[in-house]
Amino acid sequence: MSHSQEGSSINNKEISHLKNEYIKFTEFLCSVIGEDKFKKSKFWFFQKQLSKLHELDLTDQKKLLSIINKYGRILPIFEGDIDYLKSNLLKIVAGSHTYSNLSESHNDFYFEFDMALRYLLGKGKRKINITSDCDIIIDDDIAIECKFLHGENGFEHNIRKAEKQIVNRIESGLAKRGFISIDLSQLVSGKDIQNFIDTIFLEFLNQNKVLGLNTRDSHSQIPHNKNFQKIIAGYINQNIEYYYYKAKKTYKHFKLDPRVCGVFFQYEDTFLLDSEELATGLPIRIGCYDINKRYIAENQFIDEEALKKEFHSLANGI
Repeated sequence: MSHSQEGSSINNKEISHLKNEYIKFTEFLCSVIGEDKFKKSKFWFFQKQLSKLHELDLTDQKKLLSIINKYGRILPIFEGDIDYLKSNLLKIVAGSHTYSNLSESHNDFYFEFDMALRYLLGKGKRKINITSDCDIIIDDDIAIECKFLHGENGFEHNIRKAEKQIVNRIESGLAKRGFISIDLSQLVSGKDIQNFIDTIFLEFLNQNKVLGLNTRDSHSQIPHNKNFQKIIAGYINQNIEYYYYKAKKTYKHFKLDPRVCGVFFQYEDTFLLDSEELATGLPIRIGCYDINKRYIAENQFIDEEALKKEFHSLANGI
């Protein structure tokens, strides 16, 4: 379905919440870098665009909401008692004043904050260190190296580099074990996912019409329908697992060090539920994991089920 003409708007009740969280983040950012620098940054550009959201076409609305959802979400990192490197915060300020900036290097530093957030919002109080040479260290136990992949050719290189970094952290006494975290958002086809969502959404919409539900109510109900969520999540899970394991086959002779637990991989984007009459934004963030068999085989004291639960809690943390 196509519904991208100017003047059409995304009709989300949650948009006001996303706006408020983003404004809080920009207020914090302004207090750190100063008003002059802030008003020259992409974040000021996004804030101005947000004030005229409904004047944008649907494609740009979707991209803008995806951005403000991401940055508003990481504010708790800076509100708590977590130590972070100001230099890394300044690096996420960099970047062009465009919606499509996934290829730019500031995404690497954003991903580190985003991964730390999964632990911050998880169960139990954890000691989160994002000030060392390692991207993240949890409880002086787990070293996490985060890689935001910018192209297919960098897959093996980033896995090998992250593994070496984790081993160095362990041998330096900073951690006892570790895992690699990668973001595949730029590599998995968002177009294929959107086409699938269009088909499933239309099916649910037609069923709701038969049951007497009007279009506006359907737009409110369907994103929260558990069956709809399972279908969409299952499809995206299959796609990112397919991409990951296909890429992994290209370096099948490379074995991760037995001190590396495995690889956590995620995908994030915002999609449209478009009925021609209305459109609703659907933010999606899904994580999967691949446990290193050598870690299990060579560490007999490891409880594999407990490790699976640990990864699973990260994948479902937010």
